[in-house]
Amino acid sequence: MMMGKILRPFYPESNDTISVSGIVTKQELCLHALYLITGELKNVLIREKPDRPPARQNGLWESTCFELFLKHPRTPEYVEFNFAPNGDWNAYHFNDYRKDMQEFQGLENLEITFSQTKDAYQLKASIILKEKSSFLTDNAEGRHVYAGLTAVLEKTSGQKNYWALQHSGPKPDFHLAPSFTLLL
Repeated sequence: MMMGKILRPFYPESNDTISVSGIVTKQELCLHALYLITGELKNVLIREKPDRPPARQNGLWESTCFELFLKHPRTPEYVEFNFAPNGDWNAYHFNDYRKDMQEFQGLENLEITFSQTKDAYQLKASIILKEKSSFLTDNAEGRHVYAGLTAVLEKTSGQKNYWALQHSGPKPDFHLAPSFTLLL
């Protein structure tokens, strides 16, 4: 079983039978994010793999989706990665809080693998960044970045809950920089 950071639900009263954890590691240009949902998964909507290869898709956060946010310590810029249980993905670059969203082009490779049992679902995302293609890889101070691990879980009823290491606002908002609590 994975030992990671426990994500907290924004609406704790609606998720008493589920737990979510995650971990992310960074080595030079490689990132590895691992997410685990345990508990009664029968009510969590986990879309099945489509009859096509996984692809870059928009709007993945509108259903069950795992997210990774990365931010350089000295700039308002950040990157958001989205990983769907069916293998679809996307990555976005922002110049500042929710400003100038555009697809992040600094990827050399991204691979998603997943496994599921009756009471556990695991997703692993392996990311290789392009050399010097991003503010994330050009940091003279040890190449550290801040990270936020988050998840959107949609129930089969359509209700959604938002999971994060830390919720920093009065409503679910994964883009708030104080929520990026891990230093990689």
